[in-house]
Amino acid sequence: MSRIIADIPNNWWVYDRVRGISFPKDNFQFIFDIEENLQTVFSDRPWSFNYWTMIPERWTANPPDDFLTKFEVRIRIRHIPYNYYTRETMHDLEKAIGKVEEIAFDPNISHVVNMPDTDPHF
Repeated sequence: MSRIIADIPNNWWVYDRVRGISFPKDNFQFIFDIEENLQTVFSDRPWSFNYWTMIPERWTANPPDDFLTKFEVRIRIRHIPYNYYTRETMHDLEKAIGKVEEIAFDPNISHVVNMPDTDPHF
């Protein structure tokens, strides 16, 4: 717990503008100096620490029953072979993933392939 409280603010880039408090049952809370710093953290969530997903959320005294039981995540699927670069493939992937709100794919526009020297993740 102490490592989370010490390290996470550095990952959030707010290390000198937030303080952490640990509670029983592996719970913790961060208190931000100003709302803008909190919104900075919220804009990039979810976060991870030591291979665990962390979903910061605003504290509430009476959370609903489903509080922190689900979260949105963006998935980027890369290196799809060209012969599968079709609308049908995108919908098959959508079915396998679960609930999907948007597929950023339009077969009617040109697509640029990143070459190894321009894409560090290639």
